[in-house]
Order: sequence, then structure tokens, then C-alpha cells
Amino acid sequence: MNDSPRLNPSLCPPASRNYLSFLIFLAVLLAALVLMISLNRYFDHDEFEHIHSAWYVTINQFPYLDYFEQHHPLLWYLLAPFLILLGLSTQTVMVLRILMFVFILGIAFFTGRIAEQVSRSRETGLVASVLLLSSTLFVKSGVEIRPDVPEVFFGLVSILYLFRYFQSARNRDIVFSGLAAAVAFLFLQKIIILLFCYVVIIIYKIVRNRMAWKPVLLFAAGFSLPLILFLGGLIISGSLKDYLFTNWIMIFYPPEKISPWPLLRWYFPQNFLPWVMAMTATVFIILNRKTGGEIKTVVFMFLALFLSVLAVNSPYAQYYLPVLPLGSIASAYFLTDIFKRTKSGVVLRTAILIIIIAGPAFYLWKENQKTDCSQLERVDYVLRNSEESDCIYDGDVKFNLFRPDLHYLWFSVGSGKSLSRYREMKKNKYFGKYIGDKYISYNICGLIRTKKPRFISSYALSLDVCRLETSYAKTGIPRLYVRTEK
Repeated sequence: MNDSPRLNPSLCPPASRNYLSFLIFLAVLLAALVLMISLNRYFDHDEFEHIHSAWYVTINQFPYLDYFEQHHPLLWYLLAPFLILLGLSTQTVMVLRILMFVFILGIAFFTGRIAEQVSRSRETGLVASVLLLSSTLFVKSGVEIRPDVPEVFFGLVSILYLFRYFQSARNRDIVFSGLAAAVAFLFLQKIIILLFCYVVIIIYKIVRNRMAWKPVLLFAAGFSLPLILFLGGLIISGSLKDYLFTNWIMIFYPPEKISPWPLLRWYFPQNFLPWVMAMTATVFIILNRKTGGEIKTVVFMFLALFLSVLAVNSPYAQYYLPVLPLGSIASAYFLTDIFKRTKSGVVLRTAILIIIIAGPAFYLWKENQKTDCSQLERVDYVLRNSEESDCIYDGDVKFNLFRPDLHYLWFSVGSGKSLSRYREMKKNKYFGKYIGDKYISYNICGLIRTKKPRFISSYALSLDVCRLETSYAKTGIPRLYVRTEK
């Protein structure tokens, strides 16, 4: 397997400056549409979960030890300064959405840089960015405030520097690749699938005498440094045991398996031509002996990440975020290779690209219309009518972003969710700090009667069973109740 593409220079005339400018314009136009979606689209409750976790950081609470979480913590420490500097308001929430948009731009940029790196073609890089920004599945999850977004960003940075090392053999590139992979890991555990791909790639190169052990050690050094700091923080805070349980042991106690096909069937018509092209590109690149080793490596990572999503128990839309940039690179390589082989002119190239992205762009425009102002209105209502010390019960993370919860287990408390699994694995007990260092059971009725939260939700709670009808009244907001007794 060669490490660089073998293209006939006569088939690769440089793209005209006007054509490249048009591709940049198209990318900017799509980015503007993504920004509109970022500012207008409704919020997923996972976004509120991560904002609330970031708020806990601002009041010196330790993840895993003081409040339940199953994600790595770097996103919360990234968001916390914005909450401190800008204040606890719904306007700050919108700023956090814009922060995610900045990461989207970075993902599109590095997708293009990797495509250009493996193809030696600026056109391929720009086409890859355009294809990615027109992907409805990518944009839907990419605009959301979730750790998957920066994880993908730093994962792509790691891939870019890995390829740069393969081409330049500069030690600093392999160190940067390891460092970026570690940062991605501190945002989200899912980067381990990409690391598995790295192991396979490196073993292949060592066996073929194309890589020595020294760069492997340099990568490991770059990767290890942030993890040592993370481990030190867990040990010093006393949260290592809770981290291992919530983030790793509970993963192997999965919920009921959800099929990935309904989600794919939903998005396939929206991106029909791009997805067909991605599948065709994958077959073409694998079977074509003239394609270089680097683009084959991209396709290997693309397939590995895609198959890993199909294998998990609950493949939600955000799980595809690491897959789509690599698929866009493969598609862009395939498309521009056809352009070059057929010596297509600028007009034909432009027309074909517009046809490919027209359908997804239409669906993105429709996505921009999916607003829900009531979500932030609920958040604002609770903020305005409660004090900073008031407890809130919001078991589904619908309105409580900046107030204390009743219990260590504060979300995913419905039947069959994290609370059920936690209680079963802990034999119906929870080790916390609610009463000294004693074991206590999660009892929402007793917690509400004891702590008297200002607002409660009817999620996973029956006011009749808990005999709370006289203590709480409806607010006019569905499933939200306010305390009437002191």
C-alpha cells in the first residue's frame, strides 16, 4: 500500500481561481445557514444536561463525586468560564450555541485540510468541506451543545497531524497528533474507536517497515500527558472510584438495544445523492489500485467508525458525527477524481456539485424552521421565580439549568434509565453526601418532602402518590409545578 496518491499530472489540471472562489463561497453560504440553525433550532435535553453540569463546575462541585455524569468533563470546564463571565441567563445559553458553531467551522476546515493533504488537491479539500456542511445528519447534532462536537474537532486535528507525520516524518507532528487525540478523549470516550484504528494502522506500517518504534513512543508521550493530569485531578478530588463506575462499568450494563436503521432511513432521503456517492467512493477507493495509501487509510477509519456506531446499543444521531467528515473526504476524493479523469469543465463541475447538495440544503432550510421558544421561556421562568439556593426537581432536564438538584442522581431517572441501572448495580443504594457519608436510597417523594424544592416536574413522579397536591400548584407550563407552602 503506497502512502501517497499516484495521479497522472496530465489528468489533474489546476482548478481555475474562479471555481475555487465559488467553492469557498458555497462553503460560506452553507456555514451561514448552519449559523441560522444554531440560533433558531430547538434544544435537545442533552444540551441542558451539559449546561447544568458546567454550572455545577462553577460552584466547585466535582463531576462523578458530587453529581452524576457519564461523560468526560472537558466540555463543562470549557463552558464554565462563559457562565461565570456572562452570567446565568438564557442569553448565555445562546452564546454557548455560537461556541459550538465555531467548532463546526473548525471541523469543516480540518475536514478540508485532511482531504487536501491526502489528495494534494485544494479542490478536493473545498469539496469535502462543502459536502460536510450540507449533511443534515451532521448539522443536526453539530449545532447542539454536546461533547461530541469538540471531540470530533480534536479528533480531526489528530488525524491531520498523523498524516503530516507520514509525509514529513517530523517528530513534532506525531506528538501533536497524540496530544490532540488526548484532548478529544477528555471531551468524550468515543475517541477510543479512532485510537483503535491508529493501532491497526501503526501495526501495519511497522510490519511493512514503514514506521519505527520511536514515533510510536512520541505519540504515546503526547497522548499520556493530558491523561496523567486528568488522572491526578480525579485522585486529588476523590472522584476516581465514582468516575470508573459511572463512565466505564455502567457502560457494560447497557439498556435495551435500539436499532440504527430507523434513524438512517429517516436521513437517507435527505442526503440521497451524497450517501450513494459515499458508498460508491468507498468501493472505488478500496478496489482501485491507483489510489494512494492515505486515502485508503481514511476509508478504513470511515468504515471502522461507521460499523462501530451500528454495533452500539443506542446509536443516536450524534454518534455519526465522527463518521461524516471522513465520509465527506472519501466522497470528495472520488468526485474530483472523476472530474479530472473526464476533464470536466468548470461549468459541469459546478452544476454537478449544486445538484448533489441541493436536496440536503433544502432540508437544512426546513430544519431552520424548527424552533421552540417555550424551552428557554421555561428556563427563564424558573430563574426569575427562584433563588440561587432553591432546590429544583427536574428529572428530565427540561428547565433547571442553574439551580441545585435534590440528589446526586438528577437526570435520566425514568423507568429503565440510568437511575434504574445505577440502583440495580449498587443493590438499591447510593453512596453520597446527602447525610454525612451514609448510604441512602433514592426516594423522590421523601426528598421533596424533606428539601421542599421551589419547582418540581411531574416526570417520573406522581403528585398523588407522593401526596403533594396541596403543596404544589400548576404554573401554566406543562408538567411544571411551584411550591405553595413554606
